[in-house]
Amino acid sequence: MSGYFHRMKPVDFKLKSTYGEIEGANIEDWPITYDELEPYYTKVENIVGVSGKVENHKHLEPRSSVDFPYPPLATNIVAKLITEAAEKLKISTFNTPRAILSKPKEERKSCYYSNYFGS
Repeated sequence: MSGYFHRMKPVDFKLKSTYGEIEGANIEDWPITYDELEPYYTKVENIVGVSGKVENHKHLEPRSSVDFPYPPLATNIVAKLITEAAEKLKISTFNTPRAILSKPKEERKSCYYSNYFGS
């Protein structure tokens, strides 16, 4: 369980008005906006205990919080190798927030990095 914790992007709420009709598809804009839903994403991240580091990247969504509730998890060797390879190819990467505790929360224990894990 990697526990990746993605948010939808602002454009996801207005696909029809952004990209137009798609033949054969039943596509509509959402009746709410990302900005209206954003405070609930933040609330859920706090309840769940999301770990990560907010990064400035063109493919990441706007946030009302400066950072995630918990610090990022340690990065494993495979993830480091992939990031290094992407950098050599001039591909911009970012770490994905995780619904895995990096520090204990109430009665829940934090990740103890047993066996193989990914970040």
